[in-house]
Amino acid sequence: MDPEERDLVRAARSGDEDAFRRLVERTQSRLTRLLRGMVRDDDEAMDLVQETYIKAHRSLDTFREGSAFGTWLHRIGVNAAIDQLRKRAALAESSLEGASSAEGDAPDPAGAAERPTPDRLLEGEEAGKALRRALGSMPPEHKATILLRELEGLSYEEIAEITGAAVGTVMSRLFYVRRKLREALREHR
Repeated sequence: MDPEERDLVRAARSGDEDAFRRLVERTQSRLTRLLRGMVRDDDEAMDLVQETYIKAHRSLDTFREGSAFGTWLHRIGVNAAIDQLRKRAALAESSLEGASSAEGDAPDPAGAAERPTPDRLLEGEEAGKALRRALGSMPPEHKATILLRELEGLSYEEIAEITGAAVGTVMSRLFYVRRKLREALREHR
């Protein structure tokens, strides 16, 4: 942890709200980008960002200064997003209507979304949809792992710290996710 961050955390622990606000400013864009990538819904992502900062503020006393504040914060956020995705999946299983709204798409009883025509969709949009579907069908832990690696550029060790998984598990998840994404693109062609 850099000295300025350490000082801000210590001040925030002592009740300095301005110090906590500055910690938020330093970390908010990365956290928002990560959570938006996980839940694929802007409003839901913003709710999770707020929930993450509330939990972090309440738990400042549990933060270990040997860690980076951003890594600790990402772990709180990833856990909140995983919980949210599990709730969403449970709702989707209990209702066909819940499944279509969880994806954010209007119901498509005719199955037209599965039969894109060249004049209706551009090739890039189709590939993007195939990738989003593949990513959306993955377990939340796998989605978090690939987003932390590819979107945030974190190391295997940092991802392991955030997700609570062993480095080998992180590597295995990345291998699995990348293979699934390649398959989705291959099927799309």
